[in-house]
Amino acid sequence: MKRIFLIGAIFILMGCAPRQTVKTVSPEQEFITQPAVTDSIVIIKKEQPQEGVTPKTEEQVSPKTTYGYRVQIFASWSNENAERIASEARFKFPDQRVYVEYIPPLYRVRVGDCRTREEAERLRDKARSLGYEDAFLVPTNINVK
Repeated sequence: MKRIFLIGAIFILMGCAPRQTVKTVSPEQEFITQPAVTDSIVIIKKEQPQEGVTPKTEEQVSPKTTYGYRVQIFASWSNENAERIASEARFKFPDQRVYVEYIPPLYRVRVGDCRTREEAERLRDKARSLGYEDAFLVPTNINVK
């Protein structure tokens, strides 16, 4: 009786264990991933090199990253809407990098690479003054300049 109970308990525990899913990608698509602070993975499509252009070195392609903050100013189900807002933000924030990150199920527009919370709060306040009233801080990995 104890043996049956033990075997049943093992099957129940195995059924509760988290499963890892693998997403398949067609061979003609190349993707790189960026680690995020959350459990999500941001997938960014690589740009294809143009003819006659010298390929970038590894150091130029992948900037160094560290922990910091960005300011999220917009989120949308639609990539087109996110790209439109990002284009507008690049004009309004000429001294900051603007990112469109896809973290399922939303496309998120984030601004800046702030190393400190105080720097990020100043950027958030600027975003709110420029019309992005719902802007908020996002702790994440940032690109080091």
